[in-house]
Amino acid sequence: MCGFFALQSCLTAQFLPSDPKGNRAAQALRMYLRGEDWWKEVVEFYVISRDDPRSVDEWMGRISRGMPNQLVETRVAWPADLSN
Repeated sequence: MCGFFALQSCLTAQFLPSDPKGNRAAQALRMYLRGEDWWKEVVEFYVISRDDPRSVDEWMGRISRGMPNQLVETRVAWPADLSN
C-alpha cells in the first residue's frame, strides 16, 4: 500500500509542471506548509525533479513569504539549516 502512495505522489509531482504559470506547484507547496502531510512527498518529488536548485529555493522562498512564519519554520528545513 505504501508503494501505491509513493507512486501516486510521484505521478502528481510529474503533473505539476504542466501548468505554465506554476499555480499547481505553488498550491501543492502551500497545502503542505499549511499542514496537509499528503503533499510532502509530492513537493519532494517535484523539487528533486527540477534542474536548477537555486531557482527552486527562490521559488519556495517566494511562496512561503505569504505564510505565517511559525508554519514555515515547522514544515521546511531550508538548505542553510542542513549544512550544520
